[in-house]
Amino acid sequence: MNVGDNATAASNTTIIIRCPVSGIPTPVVIWEKDGVLLIDEEKLSVRGDSLLIRGAEVEDSAKYTCRVGNVAGLDKLSSIIKIIG
Repeated sequence: MNVGDNATAASNTTIIIRCPVSGIPTPVVIWEKDGVLLIDEEKLSVRGDSLLIRGAEVEDSAKYTCRVGNVAGLDKLSSIIKIIG
């Protein structure tokens, strides 16, 4: 799915949210979960312009935001993910 889309998924699924970007210079992509910066961990992985959520659980239900920026400006777009048990 692309950022901006909302989704409901069953628990224990893998979810990939893409944040397609382009620009010169290439924009930096930063991901947030409910306003908190995400860093790579076992369950959540940032891969370039994509966010991978492995084995999603109810606690992973949140608003995921892709923040994009370069010298030309900043932009952001969010998706709401709901995980049902």
